Order: sequence, then C-alpha cells, then structure tokens
Amino acid sequence: MQHKINEFCESFNRFTEEYPELRENEQTKEELLSRVDILSKQLWETIKQRKDEGMEERQRLMQGGWASVEMFNLAQYVSKLIENEFNRFSSISTLLSNHILNEEIDLANFCKRLNQKGTEPINKAEDGTCYSPLLDEVAGQVISAVNSLINEPFIQNLEKERLEVLQREHQNFNMRLNLLKVWAVLLLEEISMYSN
Repeated sequence: MQHKINEFCESFNRFTEEYPELRENEQTKEELLSRVDILSKQLWETIKQRKDEGMEERQRLMQGGWASVEMFNLAQYVSKLIENEFNRFSSISTLLSNHILNEEIDLANFCKRLNQKGTEPINKAEDGTCYSPLLDEVAGQVISAVNSLINEPFIQNLEKERLEVLQREHQNFNMRLNLLKVWAVLLLEEISMYSN
C-alpha cells in the first residue's frame, strides 16, 4: 500500500519539476484529481481486502478452539490456587490441633475430570451475570473437605483460643476462596467476550 502512495508522490513531484507551467492548467488539474481518485480507490480496495483477511483470520482462530483451551487452563490454574489455600488451611489446623491430617486433594485432576465430563468453565445466568460451573464444583469439593475438617472432634475439642484462631482462619479461607472465584470468573468472561 505504501509503495502505491510513494509512486504517486514521485510521479506528481516529477511532473511538477518537469512541467511547472502546466500545474495551473485546468485539464492538468482534472487529470491530477482523476489520478488521486484512482489512488484512493486502490487504497480502499487494499484496506477492504486486508480487513476481510483479518476477519477470516479472527474467525479461524475462534473456530480453532483457543478460547476454550485458555478458559480450561485458567480454571486449572485457579484450581491449583484453591488447592494451595486448602493446604494452607490444613497446615494451620495441624499446627493448632497437633493432629496430623492425611487428607490430600488434587483439584487440578478433579478440574480435568469435570472438563472431560463437559462441565462448562463459564455460563451466563438469566439475569446476565456470569458464573463458572466448573469452579463452583471445584470450590464445593474443597469447602466440603474444610467443613468436614472443622467438624472433627479433635477440632471441636480444642482450647478456646486455638478454636477462635482456627475459626478466624476458616473465615479468611472462605474469603480468599471467594476472591479467587470472582477473579477467575471475570477473566473467563473476558476471554469469552474476546472470542466472540
């Protein structure tokens, strides 16, 4: 495209240098305007062609599944962060209760199994808000593990101060879990928006 503009400018400058007296001639002005119109049409055709190529490339990328892959990857990363929060909470429980917990969860694999079953990483509710069925399942899994831990007799029989610390940590865990889910849903929504 730039070479067409350069050619036009060189041609115009060369004409002006060779025939300066013809610049004021009406027929010459009409001819120059005609050449500008031709150049303009060529530029618009090139622009339209490139726009069409860009739209085809965008469509190809969208149909290639990049968005679903990226949304699943994000869900897996967030699942790992949620798993880290669970490990943090269970470590604090171990320290406070002097009772070693032998419960490990593998949320990344759980997330993978959910994805294979067709659980969507993001959906829209009737009111237009977005939510993540996949991350809701992951969070549900870890919340039930934490709740069963909290209800264990060795936790319930802790000294008052230790139990208060653990309850505060339980509240912090729930807050961090919700923050991770909200953050992830916003990112999933953004990926979904850009893929459409």
